[in-house]
Amino acid sequence: MILLLKIFLTKIYTENLNIQEMRIKTMVSIKDLMISIIKEQPEDSTYDDILKELVFSRMIERGLEDSHAGRGISHEELKQRIKNW
Repeated sequence: MILLLKIFLTKIYTENLNIQEMRIKTMVSIKDLMISIIKEQPEDSTYDDILKELVFSRMIERGLEDSHAGRGISHEELKQRIKNW
């Protein structure tokens, strides 16, 4: 699943597609993506472990959506913000 997620997210980034367009293009539903993430977890995973993985996946999606919508900051601006802390 991690490989599938990496491929999915790489295609979104390199092809400059939003998440919905990519899902339609690859025919990967949210449910299928979540099931795949869950199945990839070790058998002794806790409920919290699985939730963390699902949340992480969603955070990546949201970050890419923000990036494509222009809601990010440049590397230089980030360096300046860190310098000003």
